[in-house]
Amino acid sequence: MTWTLKAHFAVPRDEICAAVQRFVAQSSVSVDSVTLDAVGRFATFDVDLAECVPAAASAGTGLPIVTYDLDYRKFADVTAKCPRELHPDGKA
Repeated sequence: MTWTLKAHFAVPRDEICAAVQRFVAQSSVSVDSVTLDAVGRFATFDVDLAECVPAAASAGTGLPIVTYDLDYRKFADVTAKCPRELHPDGKA
């Protein structure tokens, strides 16, 4: 939803962030701590919400994210590794 609003409808990012924050703040909406963390990351960092959810989960568990996406390195509390870092001979 957030990507579509930004990419296809040119809604400014700050408006999207504000709308998502208003939505999760409603008393009739129940969200878990990972989702709340992800929404906070989305509002703070110039990263898509789709990256903020796994980042929040990773920060909560301490488990690394294995990805080529450099956006995860923007989060100080998330360990992001390239697949080749996990391969014994560095090839991946």
